[in-house]
Amino acid sequence: MDFLKALPCLKFCCFLLCFGLLLSISFSALAYSNFVRVSDVISTSKPDVGANHTVNFTVTTAIPASGKIVITPIEEFFNIPANFDFTEVDLATSSSSAGPFIDRTLGSSPSSNVDGVTVATGTEGSITITLNSSTGINTGDYVEIKIGTNAIFGTTGDKQIHNPTSTDSYKVYLKSYDSGDILLDRATAMIAIISPVSVIASTTPDTLPPVRYNGLPTGTLPLGTTNVSMSLNTSEWAYCRYATTADVLYSSMVNNISETPSLFHSTNIGGLSDGNSYTFYIRCVDTYNNTNTDDYLISFAIPAPGTGDGDEGGTSGGGGATYPPVATLPEVIMAGWAYPSSRVVILKDGKIEKDTRADTLSKFSSTFSGLEQGVYTFSVWSEDSEGRRSITDSSTFLVRAGTRTTLSVFLPPTIELGGDTLASGETLQVFGQTVTGSELEFWIYPSVDEGDLLDEEIIKKTATTTSNGRYIFTFNTESLPEDTYEIKVRSSFPLAGTSEFSKVLYFGIGKPPSISFCKRADLNTDGKVNLVDFSILLHYWGTTDPEADINFDGKIDLTDFSIMMYCWTG
Repeated sequence: MDFLKALPCLKFCCFLLCFGLLLSISFSALAYSNFVRVSDVISTSKPDVGANHTVNFTVTTAIPASGKIVITPIEEFFNIPANFDFTEVDLATSSSSAGPFIDRTLGSSPSSNVDGVTVATGTEGSITITLNSSTGINTGDYVEIKIGTNAIFGTTGDKQIHNPTSTDSYKVYLKSYDSGDILLDRATAMIAIISPVSVIASTTPDTLPPVRYNGLPTGTLPLGTTNVSMSLNTSEWAYCRYATTADVLYSSMVNNISETPSLFHSTNIGGLSDGNSYTFYIRCVDTYNNTNTDDYLISFAIPAPGTGDGDEGGTSGGGGATYPPVATLPEVIMAGWAYPSSRVVILKDGKIEKDTRADTLSKFSSTFSGLEQGVYTFSVWSEDSEGRRSITDSSTFLVRAGTRTTLSVFLPPTIELGGDTLASGETLQVFGQTVTGSELEFWIYPSVDEGDLLDEEIIKKTATTTSNGRYIFTFNTESLPEDTYEIKVRSSFPLAGTSEFSKVLYFGIGKPPSISFCKRADLNTDGKVNLVDFSILLHYWGTTDPEADINFDGKIDLTDFSIMMYCWTG
């Protein structure tokens, strides 16, 4: 994440990125059971091309021997080619989402130990898998079905289902039946077909020298000034030198302003005296060896005594002071409230810089000194006494030389559910921790798309913390119809104000919760999917941390990134 600091001045366009995207959501008619953890990952989201499908779901109602699984892409849009058969299909099951998945033997028709595959081709096609007469699929089993050239068990497939010709979101219907064709489970996976996104790195080399600006000091300085802090900014990382005469090549200048690449350059100039004017000629070179061929001037004057110019009411004294005072390196202080004696982790540009603890009153403070001037992203999260992690609070801003920036943080409460699937009328239990003595406000509401939620649909409840900032909140769900719901909490504390809301958790009444991946992509739950969420995703890249695992597949990888890009708001 070090590139964030140099973001304003980098001279590249970006990286080439073409990706396929899955966004799967489970729907169900209330009269039937639902498959859960449903997804259909396609190998490419490009319109009008062939694509492999990997369908995953968890069985809610056991599929008996001779039962069926039917996969039907929405008609008129997907095209299953002629001669598509069982060789383009693999069926595997596991008792764990992480596997291993055990392949079942498939053929053109079912037998005592072979599952049969029949395919209706064309734009109104479907794939039916009829289980063998001996072995069904149990409740709770994880099912993985590969369709296309990714089907390699036994015989490798050589055909693919053709994607729709237009960009949009399309449905793929999943159903299971018993041996008498009675519907058992059903669900719908949603696939996004999008044009490839190509952001191509510029092949044009950087040939422009740095732009110089904001030169200081200027004008008439106070009488008696004997030293100045001469400074300027450049538009990109550069080295700068100065001369006291015009038209000196950078390579011939002997006075360094900056000996390491920087965006802010300063040096102390001494030996000044009253009644004189001074001009300094500055040239810089960037890290691509592009050098200024013209002079940038910093000019100022110190008046003679008795001329009435400048500030004659005081002098620099004591051998002369620097004007203006030499700019110190910037400093950032991150301070605020977490949880009593909790672990507090602070990141700079996505990398952990401080791992400290809050005191018994929940307060923490940490100072970053010796920073270069530039743009930084500072983030903080905390872990409560039960190991529950807060959301990540992030701020991106420009740090200027000679400044001290204090970030005040009030981390929202942690939150955990006693269970995420409840029968109507069952009590919802919520646990967490915040600052001792805080007032808590809980929001409970149906899980709907952004903008579709009405204020009257939000149930708001209050509670208080127990000792050490812990809380236990209970809610009777008898008033909630069967649906998926969201819950979040914020904290109010007299010395800190009101926090943002916690992370959002989901629970289902009468069925497991069905979760919007776009809401999951908002990793810091600020209502936007933007660079802050991207930096959090990169921090957890390649790990299995559930905080950033948007699609719940047990790893943070390109699929999570693809979903984030699809849901990007900026």
